[in-house]
Amino acid sequence: MIAALWVDACDLMTDLWTFHWIYNHKLTHAEKAQKYSPLIDVNFFRRCEPIAARQFDGKGVSTGNTLVMLGREEEHRRKMMEKGLTLKQYLQKRPELPAWLSLGEDFYIVE
Repeated sequence: MIAALWVDACDLMTDLWTFHWIYNHKLTHAEKAQKYSPLIDVNFFRRCEPIAARQFDGKGVSTGNTLVMLGREEEHRRKMMEKGLTLKQYLQKRPELPAWLSLGEDFYIVE
């Protein structure tokens, strides 16, 4: 799951992107990385309250920055799978993001 935070008309928006992998468990990690792409679902929140995509009135449901981040994450996932890394190893290394998309401070998953 990836969360994207942004502002719309002074409201804090949160997009929660969930990735679902459906593939043949008999394939190697490299084969899975090449042959399968996750199905992606998204849930939207305005001021921490769930909202439906139709409530955006055709103005868009996320940001271009979010799409760049999601694309880099998918590239990162494929590279990690090709190397045969475990989910834990995959989560310990973040994808490289453009400097203009950086938060300016590091964050890590805490076990």
